[in-house]
Amino acid sequence: MAKKDDLLNILHRSPASVAIDKPPHLASVPGGGEKRSANAMIALQLGLPFKGETDPRIRPVHRIDKETSGVLLFALTRVAQQSISMQFQNNRVEKQYLAIVAGELREREGVVEAPIAADPNDKVRRRIHRTGKPAVSKWEVVDQFREFALLRVRPLTGKTHQIRLHLAHIGLPIVCDPLYGRPPRRGREPGVYLSDFKRGYRVKASEEERPLLARLGLHAEALTLDLSFDSGPSLTGSSETRASDEKSLTTIRAEPPRDMRAAINMLSKWGR
Repeated sequence: MAKKDDLLNILHRSPASVAIDKPPHLASVPGGGEKRSANAMIALQLGLPFKGETDPRIRPVHRIDKETSGVLLFALTRVAQQSISMQFQNNRVEKQYLAIVAGELREREGVVEAPIAADPNDKVRRRIHRTGKPAVSKWEVVDQFREFALLRVRPLTGKTHQIRLHLAHIGLPIVCDPLYGRPPRRGREPGVYLSDFKRGYRVKASEEERPLLARLGLHAEALTLDLSFDSGPSLTGSSETRASDEKSLTTIRAEPPRDMRAAINMLSKWGR
């Protein structure tokens, strides 16, 4: 049985699928020496295995970066895994993200079409390159501040680091992005600080300013996909179902976590 502090917020649960609100700083699946992962934690919480071939079990169908918060979906059966994975592979899943970015905006919305390839000099990073695979991202302004903005981004394809790289490519890097963002000021940890945008703000000599947001400013806000293969309704009641193109589409949503809400609230108050 999972400890109370390790319980994840379940957004949607049905006989064939489960979606959680993944907190930041938690890997989606094991790897890279990670001791904790979302799939192992939700497996423990639901009393299901995350290895083996028996059903039901926790079966990953997509991933979001460790520092990204928000909707993370798992299949519970092989049939569900095949159906959902196929939708992701064929770009039939509508994905919606919120991003806090740094930079000046001249437009209220836009589309980034730029191919993404591996970086030959860094196995983690990606780069925009003509030899890469096609990638398309739509974005729109939710709120505008002096030196920052809150964007809603809809990636139409699903390449690694796509949103992070595409926004950096158009001069709007996501805040606190160690790979594609702006470097922090000398002697200061990466983060969004009140002193970055509140005029006249000064930190006392005896104190050290703490960041409002100290991780990648990206949140997976919603997923919309076809779960009509499922044999039962949501057991949580927090997901939405709507008819579209003669099939039932389900939208699963997650509100931004506390750290991101705090940064947005302070930007709204002092950053205009």
